[in-house]
Amino acid sequence: MDAATTPLESYYHELIGSLDAIVWEADAESFQFSFVSPQAERILGYPPEAWTEDGFWMKILHTDDREEALETCLAGLREGRDSQFEYRVYAADGSVRWICDVVRLVRGDDGAVRQLRGIMVDVTERKRIAEEQERFRSMVSHDLNNPLAVVLLNSDLLLQTPGALGCPDSWNVVRGILRSAEQMQRLIQDLTRGPAGERASRLSPRPVAAGALVVDAACVGRPLAGDRGIELVIASAEPVWVWADPERVLQVFDNLVGNAIRYTPPGGTIRLGTESSAAAVRFFVADTGAGIPPAKLASLLGNGRGVGLGLAIAREIVGAHGGTVTGESRPGAGSTFSFTLPRIAQGTAPRN
Repeated sequence: MDAATTPLESYYHELIGSLDAIVWEADAESFQFSFVSPQAERILGYPPEAWTEDGFWMKILHTDDREEALETCLAGLREGRDSQFEYRVYAADGSVRWICDVVRLVRGDDGAVRQLRGIMVDVTERKRIAEEQERFRSMVSHDLNNPLAVVLLNSDLLLQTPGALGCPDSWNVVRGILRSAEQMQRLIQDLTRGPAGERASRLSPRPVAAGALVVDAACVGRPLAGDRGIELVIASAEPVWVWADPERVLQVFDNLVGNAIRYTPPGGTIRLGTESSAAAVRFFVADTGAGIPPAKLASLLGNGRGVGLGLAIAREIVGAHGGTVTGESRPGAGSTFSFTLPRIAQGTAPRN
């Protein structure tokens, strides 16, 4: 240890050196760096001594971000507040990197701002992932919404044209097509509009008969189940009411029933039903499929990787209602997935 370096100073130097970020200090008037941590060279390719040159920060700022980044920093100084902002810089190898800069004001004994201290974090990878997700959302919205619109319009036209459908069975088939197309449209909207929490919070809850939700879910899922040689039955549909957004709940059922159909072999059975307690109603989808290993089931019910978009959105929807999604399974013995919704007290439920 250097004789002029105290143990505390040595500790802080080691701490700064362990961070995956650039720790810096600069003059509040000239923005000239007086200190940068060694990570500056590893992250952006410029040695620490280069950072102390006059105008270095302005030189490496991306031309398209230079004016806004400077104004953000100046605004913080004028208003006497710390700031955090993102901008692009040119690395020493010519590549463009995104930086998240957290700036703190350092005042002298007279209260005036004398220095700036901060931490620069390379967020290029996060930005890249966000841009890829946005491109994917745009692609999904553009490529799927147009054909969906045709399905929706033509199905609705058939239902509204007198005599177009010759028998009740035909009407039910078209009704199922229309409902499935509407559900897919909502899934696309969930994917393309806002963060997950905002998506799930857009509910229109009202009193709904729990049995009606089960019947509607069965009507939508039965054609596909029958095509796969699977029997889909209603095991129970108690005469209780829940407080819910019915379209969103059917979206949850669509995911659970779709997964059950996918993993149940021909000749199997899928049961839909409800079980109620004083405060909630449990909706369940039980199948006679191959079952799910415990580790995979835990991943599906948790927030780990490998969870499909449909189940993730289902969890968001149920959570926004104040309920939970659960699952039980044993390899070779089928699976049961359930979700709960708040029950409406008997005396306050609407009369039929």
